[in-house]
Amino acid sequence: MKLTAATRLYGLFGAPVRHSLSPVLQNGWIQDHGLDAVYLAFDVADDGFETALGGLLSAGLAGANVTLPFKERALAAATSASAEARAAGAANTLVPGPDGLHADNTDGVGFLLDLDQRAAGWRSVADVAVVFGSGGAARGIASALSRQPGLAVRLVARNAATAGQLARDLGLPPEAVFGWDQAAAALAGAGLAVNATSIGLKGDGALTPDFSAMHPAGLVYDTVYTPRQTAFLTAAEAAGRAGLSGLGMLAGQGAVAFERWFGIRPDFATGLARLEAELA
Repeated sequence: MKLTAATRLYGLFGAPVRHSLSPVLQNGWIQDHGLDAVYLAFDVADDGFETALGGLLSAGLAGANVTLPFKERALAAATSASAEARAAGAANTLVPGPDGLHADNTDGVGFLLDLDQRAAGWRSVADVAVVFGSGGAARGIASALSRQPGLAVRLVARNAATAGQLARDLGLPPEAVFGWDQAAAALAGAGLAVNATSIGLKGDGALTPDFSAMHPAGLVYDTVYTPRQTAFLTAAEAAGRAGLSGLGMLAGQGAVAFERWFGIRPDFATGLARLEAELA
């Protein structure tokens, strides 16, 4: 990658982000399209996000992704926001413009992009989708799913208050919210089940619902991608259900962010292949 005085700067804000695969993904696509740009990771202190963002914007930052723990603060720092960011209550993509900083959330759109790429027939069996969690990732995914015609969304969460608020925000009925111990009832007849929590990340904890009551052709999706085979996916396999890790969601949300910055939709399959090679 050749850097010039005109090279545009993009990056990822988070803490920690030194492990992130986003630079591999975005710089690969930048090279594919011959763009004079570079994408870096910025690991900033908890109390330094606004300062770091403001300083880099002043220096010409052309676009950014934001990950934990700054997604909510990224939305607050923006002067405008997409419907997706407002629904999620958080932003993972920032686009500077003449009218100020625009916030977007590509998690839900990227999740759907991945499903459509790697499980093209999922819509034919999924008239009920179950989302585990009620945090930022769950909000983005549940919001995207709730806008799909003919698809009912159920929430399974440990925190009844946040799950109830999410249901109200999305216009879901109270009976769409299930407690952690009601997972089996929530999964009955479902064509899609999504772990949108961090349980299982790097082998920390295990989420192992009984998927046997799902639709026989149902799909189980874990947004966690390290390790690739989580306890959630192992439980799905034991019940004879197909499963996908969240690596494709990383590629999907990254592809949508890239399009927001450059006006080009990069090749999903190429990006996913790079991520898989990096993890291998």
